[in-house]
Amino acid sequence: MRLVTVDRRGGRVLRKLADGYGRRIAFLAQTVTSPTDVWVVDVGGAARRLTNLNPHIGGWRLGAVREVTWRNSRDGLLVHGVLITPIGLRPRAAIPDGRAVPPG
Repeated sequence: MRLVTVDRRGGRVLRKLADGYGRRIAFLAQTVTSPTDVWVVDVGGAARRLTNLNPHIGGWRLGAVREVTWRNSRDGLLVHGVLITPIGLRPRAAIPDGRAVPPG
């Protein structure tokens, strides 16, 4: 079984693995602008990154990322997705070829 926690405010996906004493937690974290790295946090302390597995992508320009939701027209269920806009897209500009792909 895998324990996954998602921080909606920061966009981080966390998979936690605690030490045997409950004082330190090592976890894998990623954001929409950085791939997965290993982080560690002590109780009451700030998290610090232990690895930088893909340093070459630090200079890449990326499109803006935001969460989108909509109601499925067939059953009315709320669907969550992610919209990644093209690099340099101006506010209120039409997206040339947007595709919404539900996670999973």
